[in-house]
Amino acid sequence: GLAAQGQIVLQNGQPAEQAALLALNSLELGYSSEADAVLQTSLQRGFALREYTGHGDVIRSLQISTDGLRLVSFSEDHTARMWNIFTGEEIAQYDHGTLITTGRLSNDDRYVATGGTDGTIIIWNSSDGSKVQTISDGNGFVWPGHFSPDSQFIVSANNSDKVHMWNVETGELVRTFESLGSQFGHTLFTNDG
Repeated sequence: GLAAQGQIVLQNGQPAEQAALLALNSLELGYSSEADAVLQTSLQRGFALREYTGHGDVIRSLQISTDGLRLVSFSEDHTARMWNIFTGEEIAQYDHGTLITTGRLSNDDRYVATGGTDGTIIIWNSSDGSKVQTISDGNGFVWPGHFSPDSQFIVSANNSDKVHMWNVETGELVRTFESLGSQFGHTLFTNDG
């Protein structure tokens, strides 16, 4: 798993930052003593300070790629940006065209999803920044939830009491989930989908 990859990074003398990020990704999925040990060892080795310059407004959220090599930032300046985590160099930019509420990186790191105040989710090719799909999920704020474990689907919530599941490649609505009378605040897939 991710913690084991972090341990290998440490054993090979690679940057402690990469091992720490892998450990943090592992701990986000659930606590393990192995991930905790990798994080502690990484912290003891120290980190180089990195600055990521480019956004013109508040950054709303961040996500680290599964390999620990890239960072995606989602900003109120209408853009998401992918960075080389070690050099701070910008790799790709995704311009949503309106205020971004939040975003997600798919589990296989192939896609970036941005949700905007215009009621759309845009699915982007993470490597070249091209649009894969624009999904309309009503009017107003929309929040892309997590991708399915196989990255074929994404869930979203908006200002209603419904959550929608979409096919990433086709943009088709696959399923609607209704709440018990209140808005959804957060959506997740289980590990088995």
